[in-house]
Amino acid sequence: MRYRMNRGMSLVYLNKKEKINGHQCRIFALGTNRDDQFVTEQLYGVCNNLIYAYDAVSDSRQALGIG
Repeated sequence: MRYRMNRGMSLVYLNKKEKINGHQCRIFALGTNRDDQFVTEQLYGVCNNLIYAYDAVSDSRQALGIG
């Protein structure tokens, strides 16, 4: 994530929560801001000191580790 942010992407809180592994997590999007349009590249859930990445292929959240 840090690499992508250093390359110009932005992390945006989507002002929504989802239940992941029984916990309410805040949902963030990593993407690009261009001409008044935000294009989401990756979704993340953050809760209980853990970061989860959304995997669109399996429609699941994968734990990345402690944030």
